[in-house]
Amino acid sequence: VGRQTRDEIHIDVVKAELTRKMHGVERLRSGTYETRIYLYQGHVVEQYAVAAKPYEPEKATPIVPSETFSFSFEDGLLTITTDAGSAEVALRSVRGGA
Repeated sequence: VGRQTRDEIHIDVVKAELTRKMHGVERLRSGTYETRIYLYQGHVVEQYAVAAKPYEPEKATPIVPSETFSFSFEDGLLTITTDAGSAEVALRSVRGGA
């Protein structure tokens, strides 16, 4: 799980592994928003939306063509796999003032 002090950004990987969807939650003064990343009709797509609103794949932006989208999170390392291969990203928590 990663956190940032700019208002608040939270990446929820554990819940996402159960649904094969990954989303980040951003809490701003104007409201709570989600960046959603998921597989839809042969593409990994991204959708920025108001939190808790239904997924709207027709409004999502295709990121990469792929029939595969999976990920794991272990010891601070997020591994994302698509048809193109795997990428690893180290996530860490940041706390304190800006």
